Amino acid sequence: MAGLYKLNTDGAPVSSTALASCGGVVRNCNGEWSLGFCRFVGICSVLEVELWDVLEDLRLTWDAGFRCIMFG
Repeated sequence: MAGLYKLNTDGAPVSSTALASCGGVVRNCNGEWSLGFCRFVGICSVLEVELWDVLEDLRLTWDAGFRCIMFG
């Protein structure tokens, strides 16, 4: 799968419970959706959920064959 793909991600814990989830979407150079994900992370801090988000995004894009990824 040639070309540049843009990855947008976000994740956050609920302040009262610290239960967190994260998600992301990959779009091609025309802005069209290519793939996406959402994941329940569990109890963690803001930093931890953001790190889980990056890990899941990189794992997802690599497994899908995307090699040229831009974070946005």
